[in-house]
Amino acid sequence: MIIHKKENTTFLLDIHKQDDMLSTLYTDAVYNVNQTKGSIPLKTTSNQKPSFPLSKKHIYSVSYIPEYVRLTPSNAVDFRVRSFKSVKGYSVWLGECSTMKDFLPSLRRSQRKSLSRSLKRLDSCFDMKYKMYHGEISMEHYSFLMDTLKSMILKRFEQRGETSESIALWDKIHSTSFDLINNRKASLFVGYNDTEPVSISLNYHYDKILFGYVTSYNIDYSKFSLGQIGIYKRLEWCLENGYELFEMGWGDLAYKKWWSNNIYNFRHEFIFPKGSPIANLQVMFYGYKTEIMAYLISKNVNIYYRRFKSFFSNKKYQDIESQYALVDVKFEHNDYKNKPPIPLSDSEIPRSIIYDFLFLSQTKLSNISVYSMDDEKNYIITGNKMTKKIVYTPND
Repeated sequence: MIIHKKENTTFLLDIHKQDDMLSTLYTDAVYNVNQTKGSIPLKTTSNQKPSFPLSKKHIYSVSYIPEYVRLTPSNAVDFRVRSFKSVKGYSVWLGECSTMKDFLPSLRRSQRKSLSRSLKRLDSCFDMKYKMYHGEISMEHYSFLMDTLKSMILKRFEQRGETSESIALWDKIHSTSFDLINNRKASLFVGYNDTEPVSISLNYHYDKILFGYVTSYNIDYSKFSLGQIGIYKRLEWCLENGYELFEMGWGDLAYKKWWSNNIYNFRHEFIFPKGSPIANLQVMFYGYKTEIMAYLISKNVNIYYRRFKSFFSNKKYQDIESQYALVDVKFEHNDYKNKPPIPLSDSEIPRSIIYDFLFLSQTKLSNISVYSMDDEKNYIITGNKMTKKIVYTPND
C-alpha cells in the first residue's frame, strides 16, 4: 500500500514566501469581496520552469484560503481538488471610502466614542508618531524592530500564560520578511512614543489587500488600547493608499469581531492524484479532521481547554507590576509636599504603574512628580491636579 506524502502550505502566509508551490498548484488567484475585485500574483519570479514539480506520490495541502478567493488548479487532468470548511476569518472591507471620516460612520456610536477617547488619552500622555516601513528599510533597523516585536510577543503571551504560534515560526518569519518589505510585499507598521517603538505590526500586501499577520505592543502601555489604535492607524493608511480590504486572518478574538464587517469561512484544499483510492482516503481523513477541529473551535472548546490547562498548571505568572497598586491619598499623607521629588530612576516603581497614572490623570510623563514615603517602598505620585499613593503589596 502506497501512502502519499503530504506537502503543506498556508495560502495567506506563503503566497510570497513559498510561491513556487502555490504557483505550481494553481494558475491564478482572484478575489471578490462585495464590489472589490482583483488578482493575487502567485509567482514573484520570471522563471518559466517550475522548481516545484507536481508528483503523483504526494498530496498537496493548502490551508487558510479565504472563501472570497477563487483558485484555478494548474493540472485538472491528472489531479483532483477537494475542499473542506475551516475556521472563521475576519476582515474589514473599506468599500468606497477614501478617508477615515468616511469609514467611521459604519461603526457603532459606542465604538466611535471608545476610539476617540483612546486616541485622545494616548496623545495627551505621549508624543506618538507612526511609520509604515513598506519598500525601504535597513537591515540594522529591521533587525532591531523584529527583535523588539519578538520581545513584545513573548512578554504578552507570558502574561497570558499561553504560547504564541508566531514564535514557533519566528526563524522563517524573520529570514523572509526583510526582502519582502524592501520588495513592497510586506511591511512593518510601528507606533513610536518619541523614539521608542511601543507597538509593531508585520503585514503582508496582496494587490489591494493588507493582511495584518503578527502584531504586538509593549504591555507597560496596556491601559491605552494600543491594539485597537494600531488597527485604526493601519486602516487610515489603507484608505490613504488605495487598499480596499484589511485582512485579520483567523483566531476568534474579541477585537477582530469588534472591527470586522466581513466575516467568512476559510477553506482547506487538498490536491491529489486521480485514480488513487489510497490518496482519496487520506484526503477524506485530513479533510474531515479539519472540519471537526473547526467545529470544536466554533464551540469554544479550544478556549475551555486552555483554561483547563491554566487551572491545573503549577506555573503561575508573577511580575513586579502585580505587587503595586494605585490608591487614593488620605489626608495624613499630604506632608509629601514638604519633601523634594525623586527621579523615577531612583524608585522601584514599575513603568506600567507610572503609565496607569498618566492614563488616569491624562498628563505627560514630564508633568508628574514622585515622592518617596518613609518606608521607601511606597510612593506618592502627583500631576495634573491628581495625586495617588503607589502601595507596595507583595505577593504571598
